[in-house]
Amino acid sequence: LKTMLRTRDFDAARAFYVEVLGLDVVEEWDTDGDKGCIVGFGEGGGFLELLAPAPEHPKHRRDFEEPVANDKVELQIHVDDVAGWAERLKCAVEMEDGPVTRPWGNTYRWIRYPVGVRVALFEGPCE
Repeated sequence: LKTMLRTRDFDAARAFYVEVLGLDVVEEWDTDGDKGCIVGFGEGGGFLELLAPAPEHPKHRRDFEEPVANDKVELQIHVDDVAGWAERLKCAVEMEDGPVTRPWGNTYRWIRYPVGVRVALFEGPCE
C-alpha cells in the first residue's frame, strides 16, 4: 500500500517521518513543479509519499496551503511499544489522546505532527 499526503510544509513533514520516526527515504525529488519523497515503513509495511506541488503544478490545490482542517483522515502506525514511542516523541509532537486500550487488545496513543495530520500509534495485533 502507498498513501500520498500533499503538504504545505514539505520540510516539516519530511523531518517528522525521516528524522523523528526514523523511516527510510526510498525516493526523493525536487523539480520546478513539485518537491517530494517516498518513505518506507519497512519490509511489507507500505509506503508514504509526501508531496508539495508548486502553485503552478496541475496537482496543486489552494487547500494544500492551509493547515489540515479536520481529522477525516488519520494515519495509523503499528509500533512495538506505544509508551516508549510516546516518550521518545514528546518533545517533537503534540500528544493528544491516550493511551487507550481497545476491546480487541490494541493500545493507541494519538499525536499530531507539525503539519497538522493526526497520527495514531498503536501496538498489539495487526490483522
